[in-house]
Amino acid sequence: MASITKTERTRIVKDKNGRKLLDGEGRIRRVGTGTYYHLLTYREEKGSRKEVKRRFKSKAEAEQALKNSIRDQATNTYVSPGHGKVTVREFVYSTWLPARALKRPSKGTTDLVDRHLRNHILPAFGETRLDQVRPLDCSDFIARLLDTHEASTVKLIHVYAKSIFTAAEKKRLIRESPFAEITAPVIHKKKLRLPSTTKIVALADAMPARYRALIICAATTGLRQGELFGLTWDRIFQEDKELEVDKQLVGIVNGMPVFGPLKTAASYRTIPLPQVALAALADHGSSWPAGPEGLVFTNVHNGPLTRQNLEPLFNAALAAIEPDTPASTSADRKKTKSTTFHTLRHYYASLLIQSGESVKAVQELLGHASAVETLDTYGHLWPGADERVRSAVDKEFDNLQ
Repeated sequence: MASITKTERTRIVKDKNGRKLLDGEGRIRRVGTGTYYHLLTYREEKGSRKEVKRRFKSKAEAEQALKNSIRDQATNTYVSPGHGKVTVREFVYSTWLPARALKRPSKGTTDLVDRHLRNHILPAFGETRLDQVRPLDCSDFIARLLDTHEASTVKLIHVYAKSIFTAAEKKRLIRESPFAEITAPVIHKKKLRLPSTTKIVALADAMPARYRALIICAATTGLRQGELFGLTWDRIFQEDKELEVDKQLVGIVNGMPVFGPLKTAASYRTIPLPQVALAALADHGSSWPAGPEGLVFTNVHNGPLTRQNLEPLFNAALAAIEPDTPASTSADRKKTKSTTFHTLRHYYASLLIQSGESVKAVQELLGHASAVETLDTYGHLWPGADERVRSAVDKEFDNLQ
């Protein structure tokens, strides 16, 4: 319990009986007329003992504040005054980003985080002190984003912003994250509208000959774009009719590819190669030399292939087979649920499901981290699901007649 005295006889914080205060204890001191201080002792996360002095205009305010501080110490939620004075920008670059780097995220993820920080989170909160960001600021931030961005994009920005303030809370720089009660926007997923096999072949034929095999492989293996760009000939086993996925292209330095880890541990996998893929790869290998480090797919200069190289060609090929489809960007077509390069991965998943593969098998072949992710994306494609729902409802209502 805190004790009230008018003077302090020694620099060591003691109670009125001269006993040295223990960690999490405190006292109140009056200085002059109408000025009170409370002194609190506590031990920081790293073990060093601290004494905090705060000024109040009345004894009642000092007592209540000390009571709250002692309670927070007992529940391990105490935040020392001044710890939250660092700005959000300073905390992000000094603490949050270095901590994320230890988890070794992929370059794609790192670039995405950096983009959302620069374009959204830091312009909104960067120059504000951590302890001055309020829940209303956060809810307004999310609401403004929803006015101009897709819910899926805002949900991702919400994840990163919430992570920043949660980390600050764990570091005891703030008592509670202002994002604690701010929910992410709900994403209403629509059923996938997949291209036919005829359209896939037409798209491959409409591409420059150098990239025909790339389209065929994307549609028959389900590899992500970065995995295809990083595919090397030594990971293709013609006799075993398999290819190994163990890296992706994450950058280019002096014309040479930079490989990086895959999206998750589950992304490391072996894919069976159907004859159509083997034939396309054989034709590709006899027509164009391997790129640096043995890359299978390269640009017109035989260097590493990038999204910027491929997208205009993909858009033009799509417009050629669908005259009513403008050669717009992938982002524009994604908004209208039109065909994008990633649609080829969805097409592959649909073939697996139509052939009767289990959820677990589809998960492993696509490199999903969990079966939940697979079901969330493709659950409606399993044959018979809709009909079973109709039958169950009809049967229940038939029983009432």
